[in-house]
Amino acid sequence: MNRRSRVRRLGAFALVVASIFGSLLVTPARADEPAPDPALEPLPPPLQPLPPPAPSPTVPAQPPAPVVPASPPPTVPKPPCEDPCEDDHKKPTRGSAFIGVRTQWTSATNATTATSATTARETVGVALAGSVEAYNDESGILASRTALSFALGSGSGGVEGLIGGALLVGARARVTPNQGPFVRIGLSGEYQGNSRYLYSRFDLPLGELGYQFVEGPTLFEVGGRLSPVLTGRLRTDFDQRELGSAVSYGGFLAARGEIGRVELTYTRQTLTGSPFSPVVSTFQGHGCLSPISVFVVCVEGQILASAGGGTVSEPTIATLGGTIGLGAFGSKSSRR
Repeated sequence: MNRRSRVRRLGAFALVVASIFGSLLVTPARADEPAPDPALEPLPPPLQPLPPPAPSPTVPAQPPAPVVPASPPPTVPKPPCEDPCEDDHKKPTRGSAFIGVRTQWTSATNATTATSATTARETVGVALAGSVEAYNDESGILASRTALSFALGSGSGGVEGLIGGALLVGARARVTPNQGPFVRIGLSGEYQGNSRYLYSRFDLPLGELGYQFVEGPTLFEVGGRLSPVLTGRLRTDFDQRELGSAVSYGGFLAARGEIGRVELTYTRQTLTGSPFSPVVSTFQGHGCLSPISVFVVCVEGQILASAGGGTVSEPTIATLGGTIGLGAFGSKSSRR
């Protein structure tokens, strides 16, 4: 019994000693132990410098490529055209117009055939006046003409005015692309006067035959005219002529450019158709000039006279006027 208890005690003692040594081995260093000095630790080896980059080969700069302008497309000539509508010489319709203030002098005289005495009445008036006209040659064949004139004012002869116009359509035979003979048919009329005179007429149908040159704003034509006068009157303070029931014939000239225009018209009419009847002759003309931009200066005049036929008196009317205003000549009134 004693021996076994001794053995047990020695085993328990050995276990206690073994546990003490084991705890000493796993216990960390105490706080009062000095920490290792980092200065005493060995330094890492220094970094080696990188080798310099190898020089790249130098490439010489290339000069800029020269700029070659684009060449225009080749011009292909147009084949000759047979249709006048496609001709290069075809020009758009062009016309002229003006409006302004007109001052007009009028003289109404009467010559007595028995005594050779002449009596005159003169007046002066101011009116607002204007005119529009156009010639058509767009197709190269069509030859039309339209015109309109007006005036309204007052003066020593009381209220005075004018209204007139023409509308004709026809055809032209092309001698060249922009000229040739033409024929037109239509109508025309006018009415004008004051307290001292009155002149009116209406022509239907009115025929015109002439030769025309037109290119852009430039126009020139000359020709003759023939028409029956359906109704009309030439009256002064002294006498009166009825113009109806007779044939009127005469001629005309018209010229126009970019800076102005001129128109002249002459007609002659035997009142009853007999060679011994009174004859009424008319001469009318006007010219306009546009020297600066749209500034227009015009001069108008006319002579309306009745003579012959053994009548007791021969009335004559003469007018002369000037207009200052605004306008344009050879302006485009339509385009293709």
